[in-house]
Amino acid sequence: MIFLVVAEVGLQAIVHLAPIELKALDIRDLYDSLSTASLSMFAISEATGIPRETVRRKVHQLIGEGFLAVRDKDKNIHVPISALSDPSVLEILNLYVSEAESLARTIGYYGQVADRR
Repeated sequence: MIFLVVAEVGLQAIVHLAPIELKALDIRDLYDSLSTASLSMFAISEATGIPRETVRRKVHQLIGEGFLAVRDKDKNIHVPISALSDPSVLEILNLYVSEAESLARTIGYYGQVADRR
């Protein structure tokens, strides 16, 4: 869950890059410079409801595995662009999107059923 919360922020930053002419820019440098593409440990704890000490421990474990990194300029946590191209990370993100889509369909279905009553 911690990885997905941080990844969502990073992916939102990438979506905002779409209108930028990327030929003249290094995508890695641009991604790394986005201040909005990272979260503090406190923000991760708040977003997930996981105690800060647990977040700290899990974040350090994810950093050791290369899934997360610490941004030098503000010490916030982000998903390094190298992790976003890792096949195992892409598999996790694909599963997350599939499950979110299924949840949205289920909520939509039961919302329609409730409206008919």
